[in-house]
Amino acid sequence: MKTGKLHSFWLLMVATIITVAIVTASQIITQRIGLLLDRHASELLAGDLLVEAGSPLDDRYREEALSRGLQVSQAVSFRSAIFIDDLPQLVAIKAVDESYPLRGNLERSLDLASAKEIAPSGPQAGEAWVDSKLVNLLQQDLTLGSRTLPVNWMLTYEPDRGGTIFNLAPRVMMNLADLESTGLIVPGSRARHRMMFAGELEQIEDFRLWLEDNLASGETIQDLKNARPEMRQALDRTGQFFSLSIVLTLVIAMVAIAITARYSANLETSKIAMLRAFGISRPILMKYYAKQLGAVWLYATIGGFVVGWASQFPLEWGLDGWFDRELPPSYSLMPYLMGAITGLIALTGFSVPYLLNAISTPPMQVLRAIASRSTWQRRMAGLFTAIVSIFLVLALLMQDSRIAVITLLIILGCAIVLPLLLGLLIRLVLTGGGARFWARQYLLSRLLSSSRGAVYVMSGFSLVLIAILLIGVVKDELLYAWNDQLPESIPNYFLVNIPTADVPEIESFLNESGIPASDAYALVRARLAAINGTAIDQITFEDPRADGLVNHTFNISYADELPSENQIVSGQWISAGGSQPELSVEEGMAQRLNLELGD
Repeated sequence: MKTGKLHSFWLLMVATIITVAIVTASQIITQRIGLLLDRHASELLAGDLLVEAGSPLDDRYREEALSRGLQVSQAVSFRSAIFIDDLPQLVAIKAVDESYPLRGNLERSLDLASAKEIAPSGPQAGEAWVDSKLVNLLQQDLTLGSRTLPVNWMLTYEPDRGGTIFNLAPRVMMNLADLESTGLIVPGSRARHRMMFAGELEQIEDFRLWLEDNLASGETIQDLKNARPEMRQALDRTGQFFSLSIVLTLVIAMVAIAITARYSANLETSKIAMLRAFGISRPILMKYYAKQLGAVWLYATIGGFVVGWASQFPLEWGLDGWFDRELPPSYSLMPYLMGAITGLIALTGFSVPYLLNAISTPPMQVLRAIASRSTWQRRMAGLFTAIVSIFLVLALLMQDSRIAVITLLIILGCAIVLPLLLGLLIRLVLTGGGARFWARQYLLSRLLSSSRGAVYVMSGFSLVLIAILLIGVVKDELLYAWNDQLPESIPNYFLVNIPTADVPEIESFLNESGIPASDAYALVRARLAAINGTAIDQITFEDPRADGLVNHTFNISYADELPSENQIVSGQWISAGGSQPELSVEEGMAQRLNLELGD
């Protein structure tokens, strides 16, 4: 017996093509968004990898990187004050070498009205650039410590300039060769030293492993995985949002596979009865239809690949405006592999139970029609395979077992509740009302017919409509929920680097102006050295985020009274006349470092 043409399976093939196309297109577009964010993250680092510390970095990092064929660049950033018309102005100074930046571009212009241009490199030795906030210094001499530099260009874009509140000071960029002559960097100066590296992915990964083994205390490594956590979090949430949208869209595709599988199995019952009457055994029939399903999956996968690849472009156009750059192309085979596996799981899980039921058709079906009744064991087996298929698809797409289980429970809950509600509603319409039109009664009774399964089909479509509405609502509610989490009294202006002698005058000015403000806090730079007498580098922490705290330089503050914005969750406030020094620790930090009261 040879595999014939798939006449009775064409609807099943169309449903499978839709399933494969949905997964393939969504995975391609999600991967392209990920590539864009990764590329943007490289620009935010001005390289592929960097080492950062509060003290000058060992030059052996540069020598090792160059020996491995990597590009290297160095930068030093710190804050200082300049005088403009005899008035002090806090500025953020950044000294870079000729290789900066390794990723991304610097942009500059002659003034506010001139066109921007891409700079081949940073400032040359003997000159300085300023951003638009200091535009009045253009074509003038700028005094930085003991050195005077002419300001020749306005800096319009800097790839690795962060967006936090502590980076709002006007930028002054100079050449690293001029830094020593300014006299601004002395022992104990608060400066951030950076050494950036760029190269091929494998070279960067090997060099990163070497750095981890040779890194000194107080030095940290930043790469695409840990730099700019808000970018990584945005990518992860975007992927989860797309995965949720895909799964909820796949619900109707899987329902379509189940409906078409049932239809195809019903068409095959007469053929199966004839074959069994001629002595064809069930194992041979199962082998035959396994080949048929394999052919359906193969053709549907190829068709789904074509449709999915073509569908990425409408999706890209629909997302136009979300990103300010064109999405980079993706050449990975993973989206196609995900689409093929999802199609196989859905086709197998939702069609095999119906085909097994059809193969059990008795030979007497040839002589007279016999109502096919599936046993409760077969129904439970079909339900089990459907649930397992849905869970496998959820776990495959979401890459998170917890979210997969929660989504599965929601789908199962809707699958139970919706048919009951729809059946109850149809019965109320059938029995209620005065005059009963025969066509309405006939149509409603046919909808209730268990052999038709119309209520379940309606439930599937209702579930999809609910999903679409939820996606539309959640999209906006995410922003509103985030905004509601911020207290109304949260500050939006910050004063930093205030000289101690100026604090009383500033507090008096704020009080006279009726501006609510917190107390002024002194900040002291410090590092964590030991816990309970054990050196910090000899302690192993379970929380991976504790490593960042171990190598972190903290700003320690002190106050006589508990600040009104803070709340004690354990212990009591530090007593003024205590016999030994005491300190309080933020709750999250205490949990990561396994700190307890009295440590």
